Amino acid sequence: MLLLAASAVAQQHPVPLESNVTAAKCIECHENKAKGKAVHTVTGKGCLSCHEVRVAKDVTRVKLITRRRSNFA
Repeated sequence: MLLLAASAVAQQHPVPLESNVTAAKCIECHENKAKGKAVHTVTGKGCLSCHEVRVAKDVTRVKLITRRRSNFA
């Protein structure tokens, strides 16, 4: 149960982002999620379909807002 609660916590992003950030900005640093051998399958929907970006003062936090469904479900 604690593992599920921990995954819902927003993690501090290493670089500041604007509150109106786009998926294109995400891919600038996380290009490996869209290209290569192991492509993140939901990239076509855009990063912000599963992740929430929150900016307060000069701290940016990114939170997973949806759980990925297993291919075996």
